[in-house]
Amino acid sequence: MTAAPEKPGDPGEPGAGVAPGAPSAPADAQPGASTAATERAAPTERAAPSDRTASGKRVVVLQPREALALRASAVLTLLALALMAWSMLVPTPLPVMLAMTAGQGVGSAAFAIYLYVVVRTLRRERRDRT
Repeated sequence: MTAAPEKPGDPGEPGAGVAPGAPSAPADAQPGASTAATERAAPTERAAPSDRTASGKRVVVLQPREALALRASAVLTLLALALMAWSMLVPTPLPVMLAMTAGQGVGSAAFAIYLYVVVRTLRRERRDRT
């Protein structure tokens, strides 16, 4: 037994639904992607990074240390939130006391780290503008 030959309009066939003679999308293109975007040549040189986006808004570039501090702040915030949620789910004295002491301390430390990074970044941006 042999399989029946596929018709030219079968959905599984590459180029299905394309008019004869029309350019088809490359094999690695995403379905529904514009063919104009896939036909552009890749730039050979990268442009220098700009401090503005296409809409004209300023872009803040974080230093690696600042990005690490923000990640630490986020982790500490989640830890404090977990302690406080635990005290709400299990309202016994130990979780409540931990949430009121350790949870508040960890949350305050996370906020202090975040505030430090924001102030440091704003000062650096103001210094670089002048």
